[in-house]
Amino acid sequence: MLSDWTLLVAAAFAAGVLNAIAGGGSFLTFPALVFTGLPPIMANATSAVAVSPGYLGSALGFRSELAALPRERLVREGLLCATGGVCGALLLLVTPAKVFSAAVPWLLLFATVLFAVGPRLVAARARRGAGDVHPLGQGLGLFLGAG
Repeated sequence: MLSDWTLLVAAAFAAGVLNAIAGGGSFLTFPALVFTGLPPIMANATSAVAVSPGYLGSALGFRSELAALPRERLVREGLLCATGGVCGALLLLVTPAKVFSAAVPWLLLFATVLFAVGPRLVAARARRGAGDVHPLGQGLGLFLGAG
């Protein structure tokens, strides 16, 4: 249907813009895919694959900033992210669709709250003198105490 395609193209474009600025494009692509009739687990996987090229583009765009990070930290956080992604994908494979559908609103709420309070948490951590808080390395390091 043309309206579904229009919605998906608009969501994909807006997600690309959002990911280029701050991340969180899946907040647009996932609901659009579900709205057009894709089952939630399939929509989640499709959304993840669809936004992946944007992550590569962002990494290439931030080459100099990534090069400024200590190699040990970059490898550590890269491995943590890869492990989390693989564990999440495996968990999704064994999670019943009904359970995932019931959990999605709560997961989206948690992610939204995290996006909203994240900058304040980073600022508080920096005020405590918890080490170097580099803008590209504050994700998992913030929660794992890796400065």
